[in-house]
Amino acid sequence: DVTAGTGGEACVAGCDAVISCLGARTLAMNTVRSDSAKHIAAAMKKVGVKKVVWLSASGVGDSAP
Repeated sequence: DVTAGTGGEACVAGCDAVISCLGARTLAMNTVRSDSAKHIAAAMKKVGVKKVVWLSASGVGDSAP
């Protein structure tokens, strides 16, 4: 569970980079992306992965709900 910080090291160990497409299932205020980013970055640092691509489908401007 990446939001709880468990299992991240095992997932990123041996990788050249991490690609994240995580997001919430709701439009309500939440901390899914920020909690996940904190834990993923910590796991990456611990095992020496230095590259990350973070994708988001959040709308901006008129496309935001």
